[in-house]
Amino acid sequence: MAQGLLGTVSAASGLVAGACLVAAVSAPVSALAEAVDTSECPIRSRVISYLAEAYDEAPIAIGMANNGDLIEILNNPSGGTWTILVTSPEGRSCLVAAGRDLELLETYQALTDETS
Repeated sequence: MAQGLLGTVSAASGLVAGACLVAAVSAPVSALAEAVDTSECPIRSRVISYLAEAYDEAPIAIGMANNGDLIEILNNPSGGTWTILVTSPEGRSCLVAAGRDLELLETYQALTDETS
């Protein structure tokens, strides 16, 4: 058991209990962002801190949805876990997807290597 954003939860369910989970795996990201009601979600800094402490995740990509929401992909540097967040202009972040074994595409890796 681990102390999550909203109380004590198991490690596997910590992300789900810690933020608003939206079941929209096949929806385009912009449509997904527009479908998320962020009013009940935690403040972004709390979600980011939790994911950093519990899963060693940090943002690796960021983008703006058509509706003004921020879309973020966080990843554990060792590739263990990843999370996708939607953050409202008011600063509330909802978890929309999470998983394991994120694989960066060669194009991204080449660009990252060139800027290092």
